[in-house]
Amino acid sequence: MSNNTYKGMRTFRKAIIGPEIYEVEHFVVVNDDARLMPSAAARRRYKAHKPTDLDWGFIGPYSLALAHSILAHDLRDEPDGLSIAAERYIAFATVFIYTLPARGSARAGTNREWVLTSAEIRQWLDQQPIILSQNKLAGF
Repeated sequence: MSNNTYKGMRTFRKAIIGPEIYEVEHFVVVNDDARLMPSAAARRRYKAHKPTDLDWGFIGPYSLALAHSILAHDLRDEPDGLSIAAERYIAFATVFIYTLPARGSARAGTNREWVLTSAEIRQWLDQQPIILSQNKLAGF
């Protein structure tokens, strides 16, 4: 069982013209150590090739890429972990990724960082109904 902490961060800087502060970069750090890289499926399906291609706070392909990448990373050592990630990432995005703090101006004073743990992911997965994929049904 994984024991990871995922932290999404957005960095801001002042624009050259005007007082607004605009987003410069966003990324997800795993265990305060390294940036989360897009999963192989996220690279193929959503053309998410670098850490800044993973995004959150809205419905879109890069949010789905983040959902799949987090599940694939967290379940990588589990039996059928990648299959579970492939089957659950859209539901995971709906519950978690789409609802995370969206991008915007730091001037509003809103904290744009978020934290998600393996324990929260596991708790959510344990509450999900069992899905029998077409591969598993073929054996019946």
